[in-house]
Amino acid sequence: MCRKAIIVTGAFLILAVAARAELAATITTTDGQTYKGVSLIRAEPDGYLVNYEPLKNGMGIAKIKFSRLSGDMQKQAGYNPDKAREFEAGVARANESLVQESINWDAAARAERQARQAREDQMDLQRMAYLAQVNQAQAAQDQAAGGPWTWSSLGGGYGVYAVPRLANRPVKTGFQPAPGHIPFASPIPARAPKR
Repeated sequence: MCRKAIIVTGAFLILAVAARAELAATITTTDGQTYKGVSLIRAEPDGYLVNYEPLKNGMGIAKIKFSRLSGDMQKQAGYNPDKAREFEAGVARANESLVQESINWDAAARAERQARQAREDQMDLQRMAYLAQVNQAQAAQDQAAGGPWTWSSLGGGYGVYAVPRLANRPVKTGFQPAPGHIPFASPIPARAPKR
C-alpha cells in the first residue's frame, strides 16, 4: 500500500512538472469562463488547481476540471476520465471520513464536558450537605447553650439589644425600661402662617 502511494505521488509530481511547463497564461473553459494570469499550484487527475488574477485586482484560487477544458487541452494534460472519477471518489471518501472523525471528536468532547459538569455538580452537593451538617451541629450546640443571641440593656436601660453570645459564656443582662416618654426635637421648623 505504501509503495503504491509513493508511485502515485511520484506520478502526480511528474504530471505537475510537465503541466507547469505547458500551462497557458490564460485558460478559457468550454462553458466560457476565462482565467487570466494563471499559474499552476498542482495538477491532479481530475484537473488543475491554479492561482489566477480575477477581473478586479487580487489573486484567486480555482480548480479547473479537465472535463471543462477543450479536447486539445485534455490531451495535453493526459486526461483520463476513469482515473479522474476514481480520484474524485477517493477525495469524497476522504472528506466523508474527515467529517465523521470530526463528528466523533465533537461527541467525545461533549461527553467529557458533561461528565466533568456532573462531577462538579456532585461535589457541590457534597459541599452543601457538609455545610448543612455543620450548621445543624452549631444550631444544636446553640440550642443547648440557650441560643446564639442574648438580650441586654447595655448601659443604662434605654433600649434592649440583641447581642451575640461569645464563646458560649452567658452575658450579664439587666432589663430596665425607659423612663417614660422621651421627647425629640422636630427636624422641620414650624412656618409662620401666611397673611
